[in-house]
Amino acid sequence: MGSVNGVAADAKWVRGLVGLCCLAGWASVHAADNVTAVWGSFNSNSWTANTSNAASVAAANGHNDLLAFTAGGVRYSTGVNDAVLSGAFQPAVFQAFTPNANSLPAAGGLNAIAQSASYDSSMKRADYLSDGVHGLDLSTALFNIPASSLRFSASVGNPESTTDDVPDVLVTQVGQPSSKTDSFYFIDDTGAVVGKSLSIALSAVPVVARQNWQFWNPNHTKSSVGDGSRDLRMIAYHFRDFGITPENMGRVAGFVQALSGDSDIAFVAYNQEAVSTPAALSVQKSNGVAAIIQGGRTVYTVTVTNTGGSLASDVSWLDQPQGLRVRGIEAGAVGAGSDAGVCDGSGCTGLRLAPGASVAYQVEAEVIGEAGSMASNTAVVDGANCSNGSPASCSSTDTDLIVAADSVSIVKTNGLDRLTVGAETSYKVSLSNSAATAFENLSWTDTPSGLTVSGIVASSVGAGSVAGTCSSKGCTGITLAAGQSIVYIVSAKLNAGTAAGASVSNKAVVQGGTCSSELLAGCASTDTDLVVSAANMHISKSNGVDVLAQGGSTVYQVVLRNTGGSAAAGLRWAESPVGLRIDRISASTVGANSDAGLCTVAGCSDIAVAAGESIVYAVQATVTGEVGADNARNAVALTGAACSGGNSCSAEDRDAIVLPAALSIRKSNGVDALTEGARSSYTVTISNSGGMPASGLAWLDSPEGMEIEAITPVAATAPSDAGSCSLQAPMGCSGITVAANASVSYQVQARVTALVDGRADATVSNTASLTGAHCAAAADCSATDTDPLRTPVQLTLRKTAAATVEVGQALDYQFHIGNSGQTAVAAGQSLTVAEALPEGMRLTGATPGAGVASVVCEGEPLRCELVLDTALEQGASAAYTLHTMAPAVAGSISNHAAIDPLGGSEPPVPGAACLPAESCAQARTEVLAAAHISLHKSNGVDQVLEGGSTRYVVTLRNQGGMPVQLQWDDVPSGMVVTEISATEVGANSAAGVCSPSGCTGVTLSGAESISYTVLAKIAATAPARVRNLARVTNAAQCSLEAPCSSEDEDEVYRNGIDVDPPAPDPDPTPSPKPVAVPTVSPAGQLLLSLLLAGCAALGLRRTR
Repeated sequence: MGSVNGVAADAKWVRGLVGLCCLAGWASVHAADNVTAVWGSFNSNSWTANTSNAASVAAANGHNDLLAFTAGGVRYSTGVNDAVLSGAFQPAVFQAFTPNANSLPAAGGLNAIAQSASYDSSMKRADYLSDGVHGLDLSTALFNIPASSLRFSASVGNPESTTDDVPDVLVTQVGQPSSKTDSFYFIDDTGAVVGKSLSIALSAVPVVARQNWQFWNPNHTKSSVGDGSRDLRMIAYHFRDFGITPENMGRVAGFVQALSGDSDIAFVAYNQEAVSTPAALSVQKSNGVAAIIQGGRTVYTVTVTNTGGSLASDVSWLDQPQGLRVRGIEAGAVGAGSDAGVCDGSGCTGLRLAPGASVAYQVEAEVIGEAGSMASNTAVVDGANCSNGSPASCSSTDTDLIVAADSVSIVKTNGLDRLTVGAETSYKVSLSNSAATAFENLSWTDTPSGLTVSGIVASSVGAGSVAGTCSSKGCTGITLAAGQSIVYIVSAKLNAGTAAGASVSNKAVVQGGTCSSELLAGCASTDTDLVVSAANMHISKSNGVDVLAQGGSTVYQVVLRNTGGSAAAGLRWAESPVGLRIDRISASTVGANSDAGLCTVAGCSDIAVAAGESIVYAVQATVTGEVGADNARNAVALTGAACSGGNSCSAEDRDAIVLPAALSIRKSNGVDALTEGARSSYTVTISNSGGMPASGLAWLDSPEGMEIEAITPVAATAPSDAGSCSLQAPMGCSGITVAANASVSYQVQARVTALVDGRADATVSNTASLTGAHCAAAADCSATDTDPLRTPVQLTLRKTAAATVEVGQALDYQFHIGNSGQTAVAAGQSLTVAEALPEGMRLTGATPGAGVASVVCEGEPLRCELVLDTALEQGASAAYTLHTMAPAVAGSISNHAAIDPLGGSEPPVPGAACLPAESCAQARTEVLAAAHISLHKSNGVDQVLEGGSTRYVVTLRNQGGMPVQLQWDDVPSGMVVTEISATEVGANSAAGVCSPSGCTGVTLSGAESISYTVLAKIAATAPARVRNLARVTNAAQCSLEAPCSSEDEDEVYRNGIDVDPPAPDPDPTPSPKPVAVPTVSPAGQLLLSLLLAGCAALGLRRTR
């Protein structure tokens, strides 16, 4: 790095080039080979310096191609531009070597350009050693190139050049040399050295000129190495210095510079007469911008260059766009020996480039990519040293950000739409960049109409932006960073001749960036204002009434109106109340372009009223004055404005003060109790006992336990107004006005919906609440009518009769009428019971019972009308009896009756459809035939054994239908009854209580029977006869057809027969199983004894 900073710590030793001569090993520096004077293209081809004046001549600071140099006392041209050289010179053509691909380190060292130049980040590192005409630009170089070997393709084809005195190789050192050396040598196609390697230390070479530099890192960031001038040294060498002879020149295939690590090179050049290099193609492509506009067009310049020493033929290049559509490719001028080829939209073919020649093409493309994306266009060269874009120098890509067409925009406004005659105004011009890239060299122009611009200044500048230079015509030299804005202030005044009614305008037009015409969106902005006359104010004040209530409140409306053509600002109005206290002032309506200012209870200030607009203020005040005419006065005064042409800057409102309104409300239905489901009518009355009318009133109806069916206002006397009423929520009436010392009334129809549900304290209520009122006391703003709730009359009917009745006999029905409701049926009220007598039954009369004064039953269908002699309270009952005769035919009958549960005169139709309601009743009776009793007694034998026992069966049977109560007696003769018990009893009958003498309390139902067993011991001795009599007593139903007594008579015998037991049967055959036989009765035993005795007498014995 010492060479960059101009420091050489060690002594500088010059090692000579090895001469290409026959004396092997001889090496020396040819003093005549030092370059002692140079001429360059800097400063319009006028720059020159030499070893004598290098320190005093101005350093070159810009593009500087080497035009000529003096070496060995001879001035040689380079072929760059011989026409501009004056004086004698020996013509020659020198060309810079182009490094082979990948031989130049991509990192390390510094990129150097002229201090006045702009850094181009698209340049490749090899370009610094081969740019400019013939690659001989002295103003671009690489400093401190890392140690490596630069290889250049080269061949030697002219034997004379190995022995002549014309320089063959030209070496540059553009920085301060260090003690390190670089080595130079020619090689063959295997890389072996041809001739000699020459090590060079340039510290002993004289300084021939100075140049100014700036330094950049390879990653395109600015280096910390200080910019400034550096010495230029140059030396020319011959083939003989490298040991190149006619004998070995055919082996030369390349040239190598072995870098020391501190080398500072602008170029290494060769004499084209002496050295041939292969064609070396490179390509550069650029449109010169960093951003392109979406939907627009851009033009790329593609330059294909042959920096080699041979003709490049059959060359082609391909255009590869992305985000672009190529519209056409055109070739520029072509020098002698070159051909631009044939081009279409995809590229060009058939190119021929002479050594050192270039061909430039113009590629026009349409931007089709999306805004915010990147567009790229790559030129890929094929032919000569290029193979489809390889190495890197054979392809070149220009990449640009696509920005929206309106990325650069301008907006101009003064925030007004009107200007007063002769007024001054300021416009704000906002220049914005919405793109992600910066734009440079922008400008904008200001074009006023009816105005004169006095100055333009930048008021805010976005980061990284430059506001440029401004005059009254606009601003130029603007840089607008990505996403940034610049705001300018334009001061202007209306021209003296511009009258009210005219319009003035000011237009700003931006040029550059995405704005190529003011017709494009966002590229122009015009502010137009109407010229108007001055402001003219008027103030008014009113509360809309003539009378105010003492202690009440009122709201005044203060209206501030601008009838002029211009806005008025800085206004103030103040209050002057008498008999009033101002509580609050606020703006209720403000014009769209006006400002109500700041308000206190004293008034408002800092007010602005736009032309043709107004502001309305609400002034809330409390009346504090005494009762009397004009005792409330409120005046207002406006300052800071002109009021003319009938307008006024002051106003006053005067009102009388009276006593305030005093309201109350009442509500009543005129009853003390209500029943479930009942309807009731309430009267609601609103009264005003004060001296001030009350308006805007409303009252709400709030029922509890009832439903409001209608609210009807009673006609009111003007100026009172009952308003309108609604049953919709909120239910009640509104829009009510009650004049002083007047009232309004309403009728409210309601139906009770609540139920008692067993509560003794159940109530219903209806409340009327007054709102928007000045009530005399809090209690007077609501009124409630509360009534105890009672269940209504709820009559029940119960009917009873005998369960059975004999056909054709009298049958009475007992009726009991009860009341389960909390409401009593009044004494003397008539009740109606509907009857449905069964068929065949006949009414014989009715008899009143408890609580009934009279009862009359008549009509078809039968109805009984009864009159209560006492009130029928809850839980009490009234009774009556209905007398009838049962039908003559047996069967089941049902008698239905019904009563209206609410005590009405139209009871429901009695019958099964009415049941099971408690107000309906039935009684069921069985009509039966007359009882028909029979009695039978028997023991089933004719003889009984003396001293034995016998059992009788007594059967009672009722062959009729009616049940009968009876008793029967047992009357024995010749025996003693020991026990009587019932063995079979009919389902609805009862056997009674039995003893040996009979049974009492017997119930014998119709078509049923009862059987008894009578056990008796024979007391008589044979021969004799015994009897047992059963007879029914107290039974009128007994007759010859149905006898009520039965007797059994038997003969008494004695058992004296001896009977031997039977002998065993000799037959071993098993006897059959015993068969059960019925038990033999005493009579049977007697008969069996007689039979056995007879058999014995006849001698019937079984042989033993």
